[in-house]
Amino acid sequence: MAEHPRRISEITPRNSDISPLLRLPGEIRNEVYQYVLNEGVYHFMDDDLWPMTECEERFALLRVCREIYNETRLLPFSLNTFSFSNFQIFHRFIVKFTTAKQRQAIRALDIAICNSCCIDDMKDFKTRQMYSLSDVLPALEYVDVSRYGAKYCAKATLEERQKKVDQWLRCGLDERVDMNITFEDM
Repeated sequence: MAEHPRRISEITPRNSDISPLLRLPGEIRNEVYQYVLNEGVYHFMDDDLWPMTECEERFALLRVCREIYNETRLLPFSLNTFSFSNFQIFHRFIVKFTTAKQRQAIRALDIAICNSCCIDDMKDFKTRQMYSLSDVLPALEYVDVSRYGAKYCAKATLEERQKKVDQWLRCGLDERVDMNITFEDM
């Protein structure tokens, strides 16, 4: 058991010398990493919080060796958009499946919000004291919010809910974050 850490400390420098990828200059390695890990959009729907079947091959690079893992572990979070089919799934993903460093790397977000249930979502979010997307995701640069379910609300109720959702989403949001809110009548 005591030999394990020593063995790892012997393997790590050897990987740097033997691996063709690790012998490349850092700038070229970064280009390779970005090409491999830039999937575009990771979609999270229903209870499928981590669709490993879709991204297992892309994440295999992170499992090659310790040095590559250290160089790439946050790139999937900073290079890709994370898309959630509803707010509860976004909340579960953020709370249960990401570390603080991973949350700090996320730059782009896409969330669908149902007008008929968004008020409950807002209460849930506030009770957990996560008032601002900028506080939760400090590197956030872009948010695309699709709002649907308008046909299930009376016009006065819909306008009131839209106003509350707009205020809630923008509350504490850093000015540098570009937010696009669309209304879809689904």
